[in-house]
Amino acid sequence: MKLIGVIIARFQSPYLHEGHRILIDSVTRHHNKTVIVLGVSPVLGSRKNPLDFHTREKMIKQYYPDVVVLPLPDHPLDNKWSQNLDNLLSNAFPGAGFKLYGIRNSFI
Repeated sequence: MKLIGVIIARFQSPYLHEGHRILIDSVTRHHNKTVIVLGVSPVLGSRKNPLDFHTREKMIKQYYPDVVVLPLPDHPLDNKWSQNLDNLLSNAFPGAGFKLYGIRNSFI
């Protein structure tokens, strides 16, 4: 079974920097389908999370139109957040297998 490449990220910057692009390019090279799951803070426009989901989705789609971008609300409990991620992916892609990618300091 071909696995779907899933990038777990926030991408809270005004543009995709080189590190973002290297990660996305690497995952898209290794998988037929790539999904980016963006963490969504309950506090909109905060200093730590200045950009909303739609702004970040548009930024990604500008360079990677074939990548699927999905929102995942933040949750204070790691195990609940992980369950929410599993539910999000299994509902969006029933029966598929996934390989997760993240950056340093990420939960995965």
